[in-house]
Amino acid sequence: MRRLFLLYFIIGSTGLISCAGETEVEDIDEVLIDTMAVDSVETVAAFHANPLPSPLQIAMLFQSAGLPYSEQVVNAPEKANGYDNNFKALLNLGVYSADLTYCVLNEQQAAAKQYLKPLELLAEQTGFGEVYHHDNNLEKFEQSIDDLDSMLTFISNLQMHADHYVNHNDEHEKAYIIFTGAWVESMYFGASLKDAEDGGAIGSLLEQADILRDLIAALSNVEDGLLKDDLPNLIAQLSGIDEVFNAIEGIDGDEVVVTTAQINALTERIIAMRTSIVAP
Repeated sequence: MRRLFLLYFIIGSTGLISCAGETEVEDIDEVLIDTMAVDSVETVAAFHANPLPSPLQIAMLFQSAGLPYSEQVVNAPEKANGYDNNFKALLNLGVYSADLTYCVLNEQQAAAKQYLKPLELLAEQTGFGEVYHHDNNLEKFEQSIDDLDSMLTFISNLQMHADHYVNHNDEHEKAYIIFTGAWVESMYFGASLKDAEDGGAIGSLLEQADILRDLIAALSNVEDGLLKDDLPNLIAQLSGIDEVFNAIEGIDGDEVVVTTAQINALTERIIAMRTSIVAP
């Protein structure tokens, strides 16, 4: 069990400083708040053996932290047509996978249904169409749209088929790119809504440090020439997030002490990276 300490700065009695960092501060008191004990979840177990997005694994972590649903944080389905570059298409296949799961977990059936066509489109474009057509997956999802358990089963089965496809066709390097999109999108949910539930999402963000390091290592070993040209910028952005993690006291231990400035730096870098990923 990892215990998280948040160093917040209180402005009088009005509450926490906003992320914008432009609020004038008067009568500042530094308060050490032992707000929560964050359960350590299993990171992507044997990451290199299971590199595709694990929608339930990461999304459920944020949901357990009390992250609410907001239609403002998901990527617009109609933007899928604008990802002509294969690298962008792979990243946003991951983004939309995370969006679909986010909608499903929050029982937003109508919103979830809107992500079927973008996922199918980008899967076909990137060579993963077989995953979505296997055993009539998309039709089964539409049939189970009103049943949460059935939809979660669908997502789990889709992940299983994706893993099988990746292993059978040796598409691990593409899978790292897809995972990156899904991971950044999940982090974006937490970064955008971090003030919604008294810091719960902040704890979930900090739990991602180990996954990020594994991800950077995996991307650094990609040899596919078609992907390699776009990788340096992607790795640089991830490394920028990792720099913030590394500056946080106790990030690799049982007690984490994080300041408001570090939280703001972390969320700003996550939001900036996600903005660049979803831009056509």
